[in-house]
Amino acid sequence: MPVRATKVMKGMATQQPQCQERREGVAPCPVDESGDHIQVAVVKEDSGPMNYVIPFVGVLVQKAVPTVAATFAAYSSKAGTAKVRLSATAVPTGAVKVFKGTRQIASGVLKAGNKGALALRLPKLAKGKHKLTVKYAGSATVSGAKRTFTVRSR
Repeated sequence: MPVRATKVMKGMATQQPQCQERREGVAPCPVDESGDHIQVAVVKEDSGPMNYVIPFVGVLVQKAVPTVAATFAAYSSKAGTAKVRLSATAVPTGAVKVFKGTRQIASGVLKAGNKGALALRLPKLAKGKHKLTVKYAGSATVSGAKRTFTVRSR
């Protein structure tokens, strides 16, 4: 069952729902007392002292995995640009770096207002093909990622 969070989730690390309503079998626990759990009320047919059985299941929380796309304008006679776009189920924020081999040649920081897009200034690159790697460090809600691109400098 797909579920969309409206708050930062910690998963099984949060308290289990143990409110009075749940113990009496009359209703699930209020949101502020339920941690990161899904509660489902199941009507009992035998109408004993509890009208409902309310099991709960901890929510498994995983970081969103971003996809990395980039376009490059690289030149041998002047500085160029790298336009990097990351997309994920959560808004990516944090450090983005561009490397040529092991040497960092550009960097910037994604903020929530950037909506996953960032323009970075590239240095002059010699004429020809270059392998550039874009690395995203990740955040509390989005995993890190990297992708290598072959770029032709003019």
